[in-house]
Amino acid sequence: MRQKNSSTNWNFAAFFLASYWLFYRKMYGWGFLTLLTAFFYPIQLATCILFGIFGNSLYKKHIENDVLKWQSLNEPEKSRYFNRHKGTSVIAVVLLIIYYILLVICKVYLRTRAASIYY
Repeated sequence: MRQKNSSTNWNFAAFFLASYWLFYRKMYGWGFLTLLTAFFYPIQLATCILFGIFGNSLYKKHIENDVLKWQSLNEPEKSRYFNRHKGTSVIAVVLLIIYYILLVICKVYLRTRAASIYY
């Protein structure tokens, strides 16, 4: 991205697994946005395409904002901030997987319940 001097390039992980990728990268606001679009397929597809194209530049901006915030803190707060905001979040991805499993179970239950009413 830096070599081409462009804000767009393709990220397969952000395209195919947008919600998971965003939560893994600790971009929770964008991640919750993708969860809201999960109920509307055309919007979800457009969201995945946009994150596939702009995901890397969004992540870069996210990291740059974290670094600026970190630099503005005093020394004791820096280590706490760094420990909380560094790296990736596997726990968030596991919680998201559990959320999707529960969502599928609820959908199956509601469909079978609705089908049993008519029979």
